[in-house]
Amino acid sequence: MISREKYENSGYYCDFLSNYNIYNEIGVFFTEKDKLIGGMALLRSREERPYTRKDAMILEFLSKHILTYLNKNKELIQKDLMNNILMNFTKDSRDGLIVIDEKSNPIFVNEASYEILDEIFGENKNIKFLLGYLDCNYPNWKRGLSVELVSRDMSRFQLRTRSLPGRESYNGKGVVELRIFEIADKNKAGNKLIGVTRREREVLNLLSKGFSNEEISAELIISIYTTKKHIRNLFFKLGAKSRTELIWKAFNRI
Repeated sequence: MISREKYENSGYYCDFLSNYNIYNEIGVFFTEKDKLIGGMALLRSREERPYTRKDAMILEFLSKHILTYLNKNKELIQKDLMNNILMNFTKDSRDGLIVIDEKSNPIFVNEASYEILDEIFGENKNIKFLLGYLDCNYPNWKRGLSVELVSRDMSRFQLRTRSLPGRESYNGKGVVELRIFEIADKNKAGNKLIGVTRREREVLNLLSKGFSNEEISAELIISIYTTKKHIRNLFFKLGAKSRTELIWKAFNRI
């Protein structure tokens, strides 16, 4: 218990509750080994009616069902949480990040990984293709590997893998982490479009010729969704706000 004065001066109240006009809170929180795994609360403003015994009984009743769900779906919840964290951390990254479990099942794959694999192996080559390639050529790659891969247009990429034991991994279990990133080629004079994939360069070239999204899709035999995704990536990577600015920036960096 704390005094009303301390409560009203606490960071929890000043920085969070007061911003939403919340003054009172009654809740149930679930922990495992001193780690918070979930919770729920009834939040009310200063003007709303005070809590009653019935409110507490409702929370107690619901908490039993929530705790049952948490226990049954703990692994799934942890995986979703890990994916959300990694997705937010890598969403704007140009480097690929792939995390697999001990049975080679993908746990997490960021968007850049798919683009880089398209660049190296060609479209429609999925994560299983990469893992099969590694199994065939580097049988012990899960223990740790650093190898250079070359795409069809001779762009160079570095692939690094490492094994993370349970105590160091994202989900408390052993995983293998794969990171792929493009190697800047200092010998390519004027090539400053580092981070732009081969397919994005093809889209950029067609944009410069005045092709529409539909025409680009037909020319490259890709879906309109994929075309729009490549264009969005180009806008972000080159910091452009219009197609004219995009083309101008691209050809002033080549």
